[in-house]
Amino acid sequence: MLASARLVNAAVSSRLNKVVATAALNANAVITAHVSKAKQKRVVIEGAVCLQSITTPQYFFKVIKMYRKILLIISSLGLIAVSGCMSVPNNLNLSLGRTTDQNIYLVEAHSLVTPIDINKMHAWEIKVRTPSGDPVSNAHIDVSGGMPQHGHGFPTQPKVTKELGDGRYLLEGMKFSMSGWWEIKLAVTSKLGTDRVTFNKVIEQPGSVAIARLQ
Repeated sequence: MLASARLVNAAVSSRLNKVVATAALNANAVITAHVSKAKQKRVVIEGAVCLQSITTPQYFFKVIKMYRKILLIISSLGLIAVSGCMSVPNNLNLSLGRTTDQNIYLVEAHSLVTPIDINKMHAWEIKVRTPSGDPVSNAHIDVSGGMPQHGHGFPTQPKVTKELGDGRYLLEGMKFSMSGWWEIKLAVTSKLGTDRVTFNKVIEQPGSVAIARLQ
């Protein structure tokens, strides 16, 4: 009886050893395949071509992750270049204070945040006076505009939401989706009549591009 048990135990042990050995060989084959493909992987950085000496699958995947980050940075730089391909007209009037088309009102506008970030919602203040300097109260102001060189309007629907007193009005929902020349068009209506004014605003490109760490 004891001898039979020993024979069974030996057979089971032998079978387990074969399974473990087979699994180890398969794992080694997978690792070897990854390393073989990775050794000749070319990585292009700023026009320079270099061969990476990769010895482990973990390093291989690290290089792929780095490569994707590089592509993302290059794509971002490309979008910035496209947005700035149209130059601003040299004779553009950038004053944010002027009389309306029919000289009924003197209108001033300014952003309540400085600097203005691209794709960030923010508010402006509009000040409406008569040409002699008297504040205009109870005025209704319609807002429109966009980028004349690109043929599109604002990405939002900015509205005057509140009268602040002394001829001042709060304009909310402003957002500039890209750098370049924008027009802000206001139509002012009060007991004095309806008149319009257009302001030109140039949104600058970000001062610097944040480069993601590659490690």
